[in-house]
Amino acid sequence: MSKAIIYGNGKSRLGFNVGKKYKDIITWGCNKIHHEGKVDNLVAVDYIAQQEVYQSGYAKENICWFLDWNKLPKQFIDKPAFGSRHLELLKLGFLEDEIFETEKGNRTRCVVQGKNPQTATQKYNNLRTDEMSADEDKQLRHKCMRNTGLYITWLDKSDLVLNIDEFTGHSAGSTAMYLAAKLGADEIFLLGFDLSTIDKPLSNVYLWKDYHIGFDSTTWQNQMKTVMRKFKNVKFTWVSPMLETQNFQGIDNLKFTTSEKFEEYLSCHHYHHLLLSLTLT
Repeated sequence: MSKAIIYGNGKSRLGFNVGKKYKDIITWGCNKIHHEGKVDNLVAVDYIAQQEVYQSGYAKENICWFLDWNKLPKQFIDKPAFGSRHLELLKLGFLEDEIFETEKGNRTRCVVQGKNPQTATQKYNNLRTDEMSADEDKQLRHKCMRNTGLYITWLDKSDLVLNIDEFTGHSAGSTAMYLAAKLGADEIFLLGFDLSTIDKPLSNVYLWKDYHIGFDSTTWQNQMKTVMRKFKNVKFTWVSPMLETQNFQGIDNLKFTTSEKFEEYLSCHHYHHLLLSLTLT
């Protein structure tokens, strides 16, 4: 039996030590959580967040799961001049402020990600309608423009980054849920999954400038429901949800609890294993 804690970045998880280790509990975190401590698995699906985590050196010693993290072919090592010319050609399709490249130094391998902003803008213009509300328009624009630009991340000789090659195109939180369940967790605790509503400010530990107001989190909710329904034998416990819980009615393997009760659970879990270890010595 395996348990997992997944730390989202909603403010409801403040007060919990994300870097604390628990016996028989695997910890997962999302995006910029490396600023606060080390988790057993860090999940990042936004390219800019991946670059930040990688540049910090965190991935050298800690397992990270990154979306679209495909190293360029071996000829970029064997024939670095060819690789350099290829990258320069790629850059021609982007403006200077649309290129995000880490320091190369003596590194010879890299990951290249991104999408053309012009193509993304065209897609946004094709999908938007005059009937959309301002919030719906903002959400569509964010979805279309997400991860636009050219991201070149030069790699160290070794790291612990794993590529996310299934359940792609989802938020970091729901992706972490999927991976934790897929890797064998039969009980998963969700902390900091505050989500959002249009009429309330976004509850996020790392408030990005584009997210000072709330937005419709229906897509994220549906992603979470998809994972819960796929892994029906996994028990999910949502700690201090700030969203109306009736949105999740009908999910039989989901229950809700408070931060206080979860703290009690962790204390009991800790002392249980402490007593067990003392008994065995």
